[in-house]
Amino acid sequence: SIGSDLGGQTIACTVVVIVCAVGMGPPSEKPGGLTTEFVREADPAMQAGVLHVSLNALAHPGFRTLWLAFSCSLGTFNTITTLFEELIKPHGFTDDDASNCLASTVVCGLIGAGFFAVFLDRTHKYRLVLRCCFLLSGASMMAFAFVVPLGRTALPWVILTLSLAGFFLTPVMPTAFEASAALMSPDFGEAVLSGLLMMGGQVVGVAATLGITLALRFSATFALWMSVGFIVLGAAVSML
Repeated sequence: SIGSDLGGQTIACTVVVIVCAVGMGPPSEKPGGLTTEFVREADPAMQAGVLHVSLNALAHPGFRTLWLAFSCSLGTFNTITTLFEELIKPHGFTDDDASNCLASTVVCGLIGAGFFAVFLDRTHKYRLVLRCCFLLSGASMMAFAFVVPLGRTALPWVILTLSLAGFFLTPVMPTAFEASAALMSPDFGEAVLSGLLMMGGQVVGVAATLGITLALRFSATFALWMSVGFIVLGAAVSML
């Protein structure tokens, strides 16, 4: 089952992350080595262990807010696209309907990514873009949850609301990466910050998938609102 597979993958990934975080200490100081030469020129934070650096980054209020909003919104949206057919089929939709909805989401997501990339290149207003994306995607997903129970007669509205969510959520990933680097530089490397954001999204995504899969056994409508609730939570966190 999906729950069992994801549970096994979660345990395996968690073990690997813990081993890497604990085992990766400061880089070796071998004389004349490339690593030593690089580290001497790097920031002091890069010389610390991965776990220590990660905890210090999460201690920053601004980055922690971004991390929570990113994890809840993007992680859950990935879950919704993964379980999309299971979420809408009980309301009378077909496989073709699900494919058309997801295809329009991808196309609109690419358009949104291009639009916000140009906007950010000219304005550098990361906070404004992120808040707009989180809030408008949350509103779009709430509208999506309202129209899906109406059945196939509301298919155009389902496509529209999901496409809007894709338009606003797809740009979140590159924007969050750039915003975290601008916020935390030069104390923390971009690789560490991007890795933390992706880790948060994956953890929430796996947890949401397990929870929504379990909820689908009882009520498709409850599972739908449960998934939307995570995205709305991310939108609320982004306003802190």
